[in-house]
Amino acid sequence: MWHVSPDLIERLRDVGERLSQRYRRRDDRDKIRQKVTTTYGDIRRLSPFSSSALAEWTQGRPLVAVDGSVNSTGGTPPHTVVLFQALAKSSHGAQHWAADVRTPLLEEGDLWAKDEGRWRSRVLAKLELAVARKAVEAERPRAVLMDGSLFHYHLDAPDEWAALKAAVLEQDVLLIGVSEEIGTTDVARACVEGSAHGRTDREVLYGVLEPGECFWVDNLGRKQGFRTVFARTSRHPQCIGIDLLIEQRQEAADAVRLVMALTPPEGRGIPLWLDIVDRDVRITDKLVEALVDQYLDPAVKRLVLSPKRRERPY
Repeated sequence: MWHVSPDLIERLRDVGERLSQRYRRRDDRDKIRQKVTTTYGDIRRLSPFSSSALAEWTQGRPLVAVDGSVNSTGGTPPHTVVLFQALAKSSHGAQHWAADVRTPLLEEGDLWAKDEGRWRSRVLAKLELAVARKAVEAERPRAVLMDGSLFHYHLDAPDEWAALKAAVLEQDVLLIGVSEEIGTTDVARACVEGSAHGRTDREVLYGVLEPGECFWVDNLGRKQGFRTVFARTSRHPQCIGIDLLIEQRQEAADAVRLVMALTPPEGRGIPLWLDIVDRDVRITDKLVEALVDQYLDPAVKRLVLSPKRRERPY
């Protein structure tokens, strides 16, 4: 039996009703499609690479997917240990790993205290860029798929980003950022009459495109130096974002066709190869607990990392 305040239930119902009203008032789909066309150009329909077309496009070079994971012990900062790891995995079997372990107790500077999320994002971005660069130099893949927007790497790890960008351009490697959650608002502001009321492009474009349809924008908002593609790569009604370097914008259609070829039609729109890397690199709670138990001194763990609430009798 749950012990729940009646006020909590009433407030939850109120929020649910307000959300329902907000999304019942979605703008007409045809109007948004027309606005997209007049603002950004034609909505294109593309087909995924066939097996033979993909083989011709790759010319025997592998595909690489990159993802990272971060998790921490369960205490309250600064009394935590944070584990990071990143993996670049080639379709030819090669794997490139990088890892780091941090604790705010030993950190210089105060970024972790000001913005712990940004601190974690910066550390992980550096590792992901490092393994991506290793893969580019060792494998010379046809394409590298990064988990997330390329713009965030540019912001969080500018030096490592510059090194990877130079490497892919020199080696003629197509760099693709795949975003499951689209956080931009530029399309919403341009395509929704009046005010977008804080709505994201993800919300406004939900169900607007048909499977296989896409459109692209250069230098979207703050994302200067990138081509951003909004595409529906599966039957799921939510679009994904695909980032490319502006220097590689002529390969936008091939990037979409590649992502579609690697994505299950009934899936959520993300390439299966990225999901496989996500599974392999993930640092689970059980893994954190096992590693800490095995490699940290028990006295240090109890003194620094074990919160008193864990000793509660319930």
